[in-house]
Amino acid sequence: MTSYPEPVSARMEEAFVWHDGEARAARDRYAALSAEDRAALQAFLQSL
Repeated sequence: MTSYPEPVSARMEEAFVWHDGEARAARDRYAALSAEDRAALQAFLQSL
């Protein structure tokens, strides 16, 4: 498993929040997630 430093998680957060246009619906769903669900999603993405 690849381990990413905190700045990568921060960049992932920015990518989700700043995305617009075609990804607006996904961005809005991400913004509505609880902190716990965001952490779980980031952990999953980092496991890929």
